[in-house]
Amino acid sequence: MNLPVATYVPAPDDSYRGVVYKAYTDERDHDLQAQFMKKNSDIPLVNARRLDSSKHLVITFAGHKLPVTIHFRCFSLEVHSFRERPEACFKCRKLGHRRDVCPLPGPGIPNCRRCGGDSPPPPLGEQPTCTP
Repeated sequence: MNLPVATYVPAPDDSYRGVVYKAYTDERDHDLQAQFMKKNSDIPLVNARRLDSSKHLVITFAGHKLPVTIHFRCFSLEVHSFRERPEACFKCRKLGHRRDVCPLPGPGIPNCRRCGGDSPPPPLGEQPTCTP
C-alpha cells in the first residue's frame, strides 16, 4: 500500500516566528529556506515556508529576537511579528479548539449557532429564538 506521508520537525522552544508580506516568488518551501540561509548567514534561521497559498512567507528564527529585515535575492524584506489566529469553536463558543473536535455534546447533535445552547438551529432564513 503506497500512501503519501508528510512530516515536519516542530520548531524549538526558543524560537520566534516572523512573516514577510507580499514576497512574490514561486519557489518551493525547501528552495525558499535554502535561499534565505544563503543570503542571511548571520541570522539563525530555522525554517521558511509559504503561508498557505498566499504570497506571504512565515519564517522561524532561533532565539527570541526578530530581525527587522531579511535579505532575499537582491531585496531587503521587512519582517513583521507573526501572530497565530486563535482557534474558536462555533459549537460551544469557547476558545482553544475547533467545532470538529469540540468535547461538548456528542457528535451529530446540532447546537444553536447564536448561543451555543442545546436547542437546534432554526431553518435556513429564520431568526434564532434564543437570547444571546
